Amino acid sequence: MECLVPPHMPHAYQREMSTPSKIFQLPIMFCNEAKYEECLNIMDNYETILEDVYTKAHGGIQTLDQIGCVVGGDQLTRVRLEGAKDLRSLSLTKKDRFEHLQPVVCELWHLKVDFLEKLFKTFYKAQSGSQPGTLAYYRNILRKTGVNGKVKSNFQAHSEFIILVTKELIGQQMEEVLEKHPGIIPSNIKEATLETKKKIMASIMDKFEDKFQNSTQQQNSTDDFLYNYTSQLCQWGLHYLAMDDTAKEGDITRIIPNLKRCIPFFFSHSKLSKYLVECINYIVQYEHSSPMTKLRILEGSFVNRRGGIGKNVEADLVQEHSVRFQKELIRGLGSNKSEAAITRVTSASNLLSAVISNFDSSLNVKQKAPHHTVQTNPEDTRIIRDAMETLKPMKYIPGRSCQFFHFVSPKFYISPSSILPSITTIKKRIEYGLSLADNEEEEDEMVDGLP
Repeated sequence: MECLVPPHMPHAYQREMSTPSKIFQLPIMFCNEAKYEECLNIMDNYETILEDVYTKAHGGIQTLDQIGCVVGGDQLTRVRLEGAKDLRSLSLTKKDRFEHLQPVVCELWHLKVDFLEKLFKTFYKAQSGSQPGTLAYYRNILRKTGVNGKVKSNFQAHSEFIILVTKELIGQQMEEVLEKHPGIIPSNIKEATLETKKKIMASIMDKFEDKFQNSTQQQNSTDDFLYNYTSQLCQWGLHYLAMDDTAKEGDITRIIPNLKRCIPFFFSHSKLSKYLVECINYIVQYEHSSPMTKLRILEGSFVNRRGGIGKNVEADLVQEHSVRFQKELIRGLGSNKSEAAITRVTSASNLLSAVISNFDSSLNVKQKAPHHTVQTNPEDTRIIRDAMETLKPMKYIPGRSCQFFHFVSPKFYISPSSILPSITTIKKRIEYGLSLADNEEEEDEMVDGLP
């Protein structure tokens, strides 16, 4: 199978997205996003910086008037900045109306974190650790102490864990397909042409898709609840893998389909889901933009810090690392933490980062990594594969129980009649320029399983 599956999925913008990105970190501003007055100060500062840059580069702001600048942030940032723009909607100049700062969109790493959190809220219960086949069970046999269901406290551990489980579940299904069709991969596959490999892979995927879809069953008193749980977990996990791979490859053509697919997942968790609104808002902003702005929205979602295929990350994740570096610089000031000193040192963070990087490379100092270079331990893979070989969670066996998850159906499905009214309401409010609530989701709207 290795020679049939390419290491990277090719896409139309692969060459552009594999080139190193230039990142310019802005100095820290002493403003609180929770106050609209200070949000206005933030956006005024953005306008001043943009005017200064475009004047130096083009001799004026005519280009800025034509193309503007896409602004991104997490959910709270987007809502507050949109609200601040509404306060200046009747101002006399483009600068005062913040017309250069549009559209304001939500960044994708925070959305991915929230999706992973919803996944664990649905499929992870600490008390189900003794139930074979559940996420808590796999967590216990792998001794992943960092995986506790609180995604935001240790995102990397949860992300690696769900990727490992999903890949092994899919791999088990693929092995069954290959065993059922032993001659589907010819012995001389390594010498085959690229077109032949594509045809063989397409044939394998057709058979895999048929097996995966046709095996879903309706729940009844003799149903296989472990299969139901695992089947729907695979559907959530596959979408998370798609989002993760889209970010790494920088495949901007998959962003909108991923967001559309996210909508029912967020809706199933809560009708008041904040990132349900953000998915719809991103799509609406994209569809109502010019072709150039559409491309800028998409390509601005990812950053490639060092260059290379498959080396992209979400832009807001890079911002999180930049903020961490700036905090280290501020701590280095010691007792001299005046506003002027903090502004001065954070303004120079780009140069300081480059100096430190060049110094380390000249002395062959290896960069400290927050996790192992090889993220998946081969021993972990062996343990979880052996457990799945024994359990066969994706094989339908009537009568099997799955404690705490009896109400999870085998197929993720949201009826159009239940979701379309909410989507229509949110879409209309966005198109009319009405602000959307930024309140936290109501706890009574959350569900443990899916209908």
